[in-house]
Amino acid sequence: MSSPEPRPSIRSNVRGFCLQLLLLLSSQVIALIVLELALRMLWSGFYLKGEPYAIPHATRGWANLAQREVIYGEAEFKFHAHHNSIGFRGPEFQPKSGERTRILMLGDSFTYGIGVEDDETFSSRLMQLAPSLEVLNGGVNGYGTGQELIVLEELGERLRPDLVMVGFFWNDVANNVERDVHRFELVDGELVYPEPQTISAETLELAMKPRRREWLRYSYLYRFVSDRLKIVNFWAKMALGIPHEDGDRLPASAREQAWNVQEALLVRMKQRAEALGSRLALLVIPEQVQVQPDAHVLGLVADDYEIQERIKEIGRRHEIPVIDLLPRLRDTYAANHRPLYYRSDRHMTSQAHAIAAEEILKALERYQLLPNAESRVSADLGLGRSPGAARAVASPRVRDLGGASFGGSRARD
Repeated sequence: MSSPEPRPSIRSNVRGFCLQLLLLLSSQVIALIVLELALRMLWSGFYLKGEPYAIPHATRGWANLAQREVIYGEAEFKFHAHHNSIGFRGPEFQPKSGERTRILMLGDSFTYGIGVEDDETFSSRLMQLAPSLEVLNGGVNGYGTGQELIVLEELGERLRPDLVMVGFFWNDVANNVERDVHRFELVDGELVYPEPQTISAETLELAMKPRRREWLRYSYLYRFVSDRLKIVNFWAKMALGIPHEDGDRLPASAREQAWNVQEALLVRMKQRAEALGSRLALLVIPEQVQVQPDAHVLGLVADDYEIQERIKEIGRRHEIPVIDLLPRLRDTYAANHRPLYYRSDRHMTSQAHAIAAEEILKALERYQLLPNAESRVSADLGLGRSPGAARAVASPRVRDLGGASFGGSRARD
């Protein structure tokens, strides 16, 4: 009769368990290293999250970092941006000459061109369509109309634009009055500027800094997985009906006063532009859900973003031309259902910027927004003036031109 096998000791059991655990962890580490190396070789979508692109500014709160090349990314896109010596996006501006007509574009991240390359912004595309134009892209992420007014006041004399065009998005109304800095007011009907305030470097750094450990932002694998989890999170919120838009909204009680401030800011901008021998025009950029009704951005309030008629009313009252992109963008999407906005980020795609440039150029020609450069713009377009076209331009009534409005209400079909 054979003797029973000796039972393994507790020590040997622990040793075996630790060995198996070590092998498991080692295999996982090796797998992660292999994935990291594979993504570094094969994936072109990596971007370094948290690279600084803005600096504190004494009067505007913050401004684009000058002389900077920025690689900016989100889950749906990656793009390169170049800032010139004054922090504007695009090439270095030259001393003004009579050879080209200068347009100063002011606005927020839509004007800046979040999500598209330098040569895909509507400012750049406008110059591609009309080489006789020089378009300076003064868009800054997060700016409201008040900060754009300060840009015009500080740089207008230096830049001497022939036309100042303000890209207007619905959250500008709240940005002017609801923030801790640059909160404009109306007192006895007079526009009151806020005290100069600078966003601290720490605040800007926190806004741009990754929320996870610093070293993780250098990992291709982490960026790849993180971006895809953001998309999953977006669709999960959509499926569960959880609002994901909760900022830049005005309570109903404050909305009318905020609009009064908005109107006062636009009037002041018109005065500043005219003092420079220039003109002011407004470019109204629609919200994603107005163009793509199937987007269903939860948490938005229609009273906040349906601002086209209110802006046109202000334009008529103060003789400020208004170019409304909504009709053309909406018709384009209805025709082919190709997205004109990034789904979760909600900034415009390259195609939408191209459409915006076309609509701006039509308005410049049709409504003589640059009368001194009319012949050059017509030459760029390859157009000749017919008597009928001349009468159309001279008329104060509005013709159907992609929603452009100047001196009257838009004609109905």
